[in-house]
Amino acid sequence: MLRCNLILLAGLALASAALHASYLEEPDEARPAPPVRIIPEPPDDPLTRAIRRLDVERPHHYKGLTVFALTARKVADDTDCLSLSDALAEELLVITEKGSGSVPKLLAENRSSRFVLMLAGEVVTGGKQNRTLQQDLLLPPKSGRVELPVFCVEQRRWSGPEGEFRKSPSVAALGVRSAAQAGVSQDTVWGNVRRYQEQLRVDSGTADLQDVNDDPEVRRAVRDYVGALKPYWPRDAVGMVVARHGRVVGVDFFGNRALFREHRDRLLESYALDCYALRTTPRGPIVGASPDVARRFLERAMHARHTWASTPGAGRLMRVSGHDVTGLALVRRDAVLHAGLFPQEPVVRPVPIERPLRRLPMD
Repeated sequence: MLRCNLILLAGLALASAALHASYLEEPDEARPAPPVRIIPEPPDDPLTRAIRRLDVERPHHYKGLTVFALTARKVADDTDCLSLSDALAEELLVITEKGSGSVPKLLAENRSSRFVLMLAGEVVTGGKQNRTLQQDLLLPPKSGRVELPVFCVEQRRWSGPEGEFRKSPSVAALGVRSAAQAGVSQDTVWGNVRRYQEQLRVDSGTADLQDVNDDPEVRRAVRDYVGALKPYWPRDAVGMVVARHGRVVGVDFFGNRALFREHRDRLLESYALDCYALRTTPRGPIVGASPDVARRFLERAMHARHTWASTPGAGRLMRVSGHDVTGLALVRRDAVLHAGLFPQEPVVRPVPIERPLRRLPMD
């Protein structure tokens, strides 16, 4: 009897080993390997080539704002451009209402012999309402009258002379600028203006964004940011990546150093005002973003969808969407003159405040 049991056990062991061996020998046939995810190459276009030439410099932090200067290994475009602010101040550019007035349209005429570069988010004051530009625009010399797509940033006024707009005093706060560039509705722009007024406790009789920019306390805070970061700009910088509390909120870069120097401080003021408006009191030290965070955002911009759009001025306009990136790039002679890139998630939102944990009694 014992002998029979031993023979039976030995047979079962051999059968089990055979089954186990067959299972080990056939894994590929029974369970096919998962497909390898292939990330497509970014498109070969002026924006991708411009980003590939950029180098991200070491970060500098100040009160929740992190700035990475961008340098370029090659000058992309040497176009000699007047800024919107300088062209208006020198009376070489005339901006007027269209007819008796149209909220989303203005008329501009470049009377100089140079190009005039106008950036999305730049504010022009005067006319029947203060406005901000919806997109970058390059006005050629002696342009004649060109129609400007704009948003209103002053809700409770529709009066005043139909004559010229006086000046371009500022760039709209980041939330307004990025929203305008993304092609949102006029109501969304007004909502963002109201949000900044509420967060900064600025009372404006006409719900005017410029009243926020002109508030003495806001001006002091914004200039504090710009002054603190001014010593750290490399001479060959062409742009910047900006993060707020460790998260990238925008990128601006230009085709050459002169254009960046001309627009740098006013663009930085736009980011600084946003950071000051959303200031918080996080527990412990505020951690700034690392260079890898900036590089990853630029890589996503390269892999995003790039489509061409029309522009009433010179050059071509490229829209960027997807991979959590939205933005515009103004292209002339197959080179990017200016690109403004932002995360798709709205940036006009307070960062959650981390409150200290309540101490519990200890035994």
